[in-house]
Amino acid sequence: MSLDVNNRLYSTMVDILETYVTNKDMKTQIYEFIDFKKEEGYLFGELVVLHYVIYNNKIENHIFKVAAAIELLILSFDILDDIEDQDNLSSPWVQHQNLSLNISSYLLFLCQLIIKESDFKHKYIALELLITKALRAIEGQHIDLLNNISCEDRYIDMVVLKSGSLTELACLIGTVLANPDKATEVQFYGSHIGVIGQIQNDMEGMKCWDGKNDLLNKKWTLPILYLLAVEQNHPVIEKIQNYYNGSIEKHEILELAKVIESLLEETGAFLYSKVTQQLYRNKAESSIMSLSITKKYKEALLKYI
Repeated sequence: MSLDVNNRLYSTMVDILETYVTNKDMKTQIYEFIDFKKEEGYLFGELVVLHYVIYNNKIENHIFKVAAAIELLILSFDILDDIEDQDNLSSPWVQHQNLSLNISSYLLFLCQLIIKESDFKHKYIALELLITKALRAIEGQHIDLLNNISCEDRYIDMVVLKSGSLTELACLIGTVLANPDKATEVQFYGSHIGVIGQIQNDMEGMKCWDGKNDLLNKKWTLPILYLLAVEQNHPVIEKIQNYYNGSIEKHEILELAKVIESLLEETGAFLYSKVTQQLYRNKAESSIMSLSITKKYKEALLKYI
């Protein structure tokens, strides 16, 4: 969506902080967090606004407050995710983790209060969706933290829960506030937007060798699962397997960074990830094109896949 929508979501979050947060120190920290997030944009809030407009046929000011509340929910999850994974030390919330965890708890309840206090006729349907989808996302995060995924199917199941539930939630919130009868239309592609995005993150996460590199963190992602499933006696793949088993140290893997990057291409690990991503993109596109909405709105939705 437009830069204006993102700016409006940001200013609405600022208004929310000024209205609800009374502790000055807490408010200052949350300002720092939303400023940090501003650079990457507000995908979830955008999806809320877009779906409300699609099924309401017009934009209304009060949808921005709900959309901003969903962005605050996502922020709370980002805080938890980075502190639990310990793989993104550049985030401002990892500096004072005890305070950040408290803010995360605060945001989880604040976003619900904002929806409850709204004037939308179907706000309680939206609240129920928020709770159920958020719980599914937390289950997905728990599976990810256990880090014992051994095959692609289990990995995709985890991603559908962890990432798909949140993009599905954003699409559904905007839809049900406008017209609850249309909810089933958006669930399918709403979840797929999250899967597509996560696979993209998987591939990008293998192209840099800092603290967020999934292989260095012994995480199981689609390209890594494919790479380690390659049936060949390659010494570097064997070393990666030994690293995951705890037999060798991180510095030995870092020395092989360039070789591993080449292997991800040569073995087809990246290609397989791209093909899998495209399959979900095709399914989402088919679902979007079947909607009884205008061409303009279909094109707007397709930008998210």
